[in-house]
Amino acid sequence: MPTVIGNSNQDEISGTNARVFKDSDGSLGLLISDLETRPDLPKFENLEIDFRPEKILNVPGYPPRKIRNCIEVRLDPSCDSDLLATILGRMHEIEPSGAFSGELLFGVIDEVVEIVRRPPRPPSKEEVIGVWGEMYLLHLLLAGSESTDHRIKILSCWESDGGARDIIDFRFPHASGGTSIEVKTSISERSHHINGISQVTVPDGYSNGLLGSLIIAETDGSSGKTSGGLLADLRALVHDSDEGFREFIGSLESKVSIRGPECSDERYFFSARDGALRLIPVASVPKPTIGDGITEVEWVADVSGCMEMDADGAASLLSSISSP
Repeated sequence: MPTVIGNSNQDEISGTNARVFKDSDGSLGLLISDLETRPDLPKFENLEIDFRPEKILNVPGYPPRKIRNCIEVRLDPSCDSDLLATILGRMHEIEPSGAFSGELLFGVIDEVVEIVRRPPRPPSKEEVIGVWGEMYLLHLLLAGSESTDHRIKILSCWESDGGARDIIDFRFPHASGGTSIEVKTSISERSHHINGISQVTVPDGYSNGLLGSLIIAETDGSSGKTSGGLLADLRALVHDSDEGFREFIGSLESKVSIRGPECSDERYFFSARDGALRLIPVASVPKPTIGDGITEVEWVADVSGCMEMDADGAASLLSSISSP
């Protein structure tokens, strides 16, 4: 690999038309100059790529120098700094002359990024607990319905904000004049993190807003379910011979894609006892006092002493959601 010369924030790679640089914000980058043609600029995750028709290099101790037809590649701070050396080394293997082209640069980036791509961070235990509770309630509601069409309708009410996460987990416009349920799950006390006032506010046009407080227990795997196991149970509610099977499975996979990889996690086992789920009107959830100039807050609410729906009322409400 060619050696780097110079001690400035823009160091020339001897014998090539490449330079490495470090911006004032600390981000590292690679610059290729004197290109014969302007290439199409591809998009890469965690890389910012720009074309500069000309650029002035200011190196301490030297007069300003103008270079032309440049590509700048900046690495996101999350990228390993060794990625630049890997890219330069691979380009020099392919083009020993050091006359690097834009096409060569992008081809090597495509190759190298695939090789050094870091595996995604697995979901945290707290994230898995959160989605476990949502799928527990979803399974309860779907299992209470005998119609595949209605199950599809119920499923559409989970993360119902189009193709993105919703601030409220479930919105059931067909149940009791419109009912929303935000599920909060814990393995200890009924103290839950509230992600904003909107989570405990009755949505416009709805009659009821509820916080579903669920207490679960972690098991050693000899009992209980993983979130991946719950997902398998959801899939098993319909059979491939059922009318609407493909639509149900397609809708479920779409929701799982929105909700994230924690839906299929197989590391943690949990169980929920009878009566573990409490439905609490959002008006009863403790809320902080919001002063002037504050537009949003997050807080932890202890709902153990909050008024909840009685068993008959909760059963009736859940039945109204499950029934066509």
